[in-house]
Amino acid sequence: MIEIKKELKIEDVVMKLIGEVYPVGNTETDEKRLENLEVLGNVFYRLFDELSDVISYNKNAVEWSIQEAVKKARKIIEDTCEDYFYDLGYRLEEEMKWIKWNYTQNLLI
Repeated sequence: MIEIKKELKIEDVVMKLIGEVYPVGNTETDEKRLENLEVLGNVFYRLFDELSDVISYNKNAVEWSIQEAVKKARKIIEDTCEDYFYDLGYRLEEEMKWIKWNYTQNLLI
């Protein structure tokens, strides 16, 4: 008997649980996918909040490991924002300057 091992990533499992999100032009199918898209949005917001909390609650910590976590969370958010704007066809320079400035200002409060 041949044993096939497929390593699943957490993000693959989450998407399996959520279901398809891409519309296909069929009302019945797209209604369900719209519900799935709402769930995906809720998961995204929750994960984004977790990353933001890592930054905001630990930004003044002096421990190396905590600062590394803050840097990692910040990089994930910055990279996600860059990818988002690039995918939408925007040129990033002005948008990213504004986002980074605004995000930094909110963290300083």
